[in-house]
Amino acid sequence: MKRCFVALRLPEETRAALGRLLVELRELAPAAARRLRPVRSTNLHLTLKFLGATPDDQVPTLTAALEPIARRSRLPPLTLDGIGAFPSADRPRILFAAPLHPQEPLCHLAEEIEQACLPLGFAAEKRGQHPHVTLARIEAATPRGPLSDFIARHAHDAFGALDVSALVLFESQLSPSGSIYTPLATLALGAA
Repeated sequence: MKRCFVALRLPEETRAALGRLLVELRELAPAAARRLRPVRSTNLHLTLKFLGATPDDQVPTLTAALEPIARRSRLPPLTLDGIGAFPSADRPRILFAAPLHPQEPLCHLAEEIEQACLPLGFAAEKRGQHPHVTLARIEAATPRGPLSDFIARHAHDAFGALDVSALVLFESQLSPSGSIYTPLATLALGAA
């Protein structure tokens, strides 16, 4: 059994820009939240679909289901130009970066991936499509405190481009030192 997700990679320059933001976030952490876990900058990616538990023998079937989507998909150049939080900036549990405009092409791609995964037994996203780069997970933030101020301060910062050349099916292995992501399949976008 593997723990999988589908994502877009980030170019090195974009990861570096977000890495600088994560340094600032780590310095803020003790005052901002009881437990704030920033993602390592080397692990940053734009999640399109979290699949979760995936049987090993289903990986080829899943890859085959994603191939036609990748072949017919062409994304315009996209940049990460803002941060936000789920469920809200006042009560953050997940801090993320995302393209503000246009987000529709990513949402459309995420929805196509979702529809291809449903017949394979993967659950539908209950909260709608919100492609994003997870920056940190937060256990308990001070309501309307330093973390909310941090989000407001960086809400419209530009962090750089997304790599819109390929979909990547990743395996996520949890470890005490953080998650380890291994690409299982890389599917070129717009290769039709």
